[in-house]
Amino acid sequence: MNLKKTKFIAVWCCFLVGILGCVAKSGTQQRFRESSALAKPSFSLGGLGTQFTFLIASDLHMSGTDTSRLETILNAAQTQGDAFVIFLGDNVDKGEKGDFETLQAKLAQYGFQNKAIILVGNHDIFDDGWSGFKDLLGPSHYTVTLGNCRFIVLDSGDGMVGEEQSEWLEEQLNTSGPAHTMVLSHY
Repeated sequence: MNLKKTKFIAVWCCFLVGILGCVAKSGTQQRFRESSALAKPSFSLGGLGTQFTFLIASDLHMSGTDTSRLETILNAAQTQGDAFVIFLGDNVDKGEKGDFETLQAKLAQYGFQNKAIILVGNHDIFDDGWSGFKDLLGPSHYTVTLGNCRFIVLDSGDGMVGEEQSEWLEEQLNTSGPAHTMVLSHY
């Protein structure tokens, strides 16, 4: 085998390993069904009222011990007096359970335990990431009312919503709610 062909095969193999290593073992419909059976996250915001602020961030891509982006965001939320935080997905880089545990620990450390809406993104479900996400953070779709706002959380971790979730969203939107309704999605 010549050197050029060997290099091509080596590059192609690395590409396949990289791609296959970043594939979710769960699908949108599967996560929707499993999430429907999970308890919604509980929020402890006490007397929120109608005037409050919150912080929205996305794509933290936490991995290993590097929590600098998350800490910067949580520090800003603390400094600004935000009532809660919203993370729009890709919270961790490769769906590793330990990274979800670190996220939980940092939320608690900065006083945002039970004060965070956390969406699932494609990086959160890489490999078997859905298993860690649901075990530690709960469902990938739900509705929560905080103050005078209703937040409808969608699972678009695969870049789609799916038929069952679309029907669920329509039901949520057709249900009367507080003054403001926000639909949250990773994509």
